Order: sequence, then structure tokens, then C-alpha cells
Amino acid sequence: MNHFVLLLLYTLGTSAVLADPNKEETRPSEQPRLSADSKPSEEPNGQKSEPCSKGCSCIQDDYSLELNVYCSTRNFTQVPSDIPLSTRSLWLDGNLFTTLPAAAFEKLSNLEFLNLQSSLLVSLDGHVFRGLNSLAHLHLERNNIRSLPGIVFQGTPNLASLKMPM
Repeated sequence: MNHFVLLLLYTLGTSAVLADPNKEETRPSEQPRLSADSKPSEEPNGQKSEPCSKGCSCIQDDYSLELNVYCSTRNFTQVPSDIPLSTRSLWLDGNLFTTLPAAAFEKLSNLEFLNLQSSLLVSLDGHVFRGLNSLAHLHLERNNIRSLPGIVFQGTPNLASLKMPM
């Protein structure tokens, strides 16, 4: 698969599963295998994976082993406390948050992508993103945020793209 397609899929938050050249070729009608379980499953290294957050959908990319958690438009008023610690992409868009407290994402140190757009947000605690050292992409557009605490991005040294309301 060429690099442009992979970059496009990454940008869109879509996972690609590449065929292993050492394995027998799959039939054209077969889709790439993605795990979408809420139960723990066996990982290649023999460890159990974490169950998905209640009310969300989890997709484990079998090639990259990245965990994507989709909690979009679930009418949540708080960030779920049971989001798996290995989550790389988290979609919380379209919920009913209004504000996010300091501890909302504190244990998600592997998080690289966070979508909070259209979530009725008015304010963020100054430490809401503390500990998100891997966070590279943050979407806050289509919210009612008018100002942010000056320290809000201090815990995100790898933040590469930020989408904010204008």
C-alpha cells in the first residue's frame, strides 16, 4: 500500500490492515480482521486485553495493535472512567459534557488522538490534559469555549495539531 494512502487513512482516523506476505493469501471477499469486542481477548504475547468502556465501541487493529475507542453521540455528561488504558484514539464527539475536570484523561498516557468536537463544552480545567504526553491531535471545534487556562496544554509536549472554535 503506498505511503499516501496510509497517511490519508491515519489522518481520517481509519485503520488499515496490511497482508502479511508470508501468509497464505486471503480470498477477495474477506475483510481485514478487526476485533470489536467488549470482552477481554487474548493478545499475541499471551496477555489479556482490557475490556471496552461501557457504552462505547472498541476496535483493535490486528496489524498495528492500536486500540480505537468510539464513544461518539452517546449523551455522556462525563468522560467514562473505564476507558482502556491502551487507547490510542478516542472519539467523544457529540456528547453533553459542558466542562471537563482535571482527572478526565489522566490515565490515558498512550492517547494520540482525541476528538471532543460538538460536545457542548464551555470550559476546561487547566489540568484536563495533564499526563497526555503522547497526544498529537486534539479536536475541540464546534464547542462554546471562549477562553482556556494558560496552562491547559503544558502536559501535551507532542501536540502537533489543535482544532479550536474561532
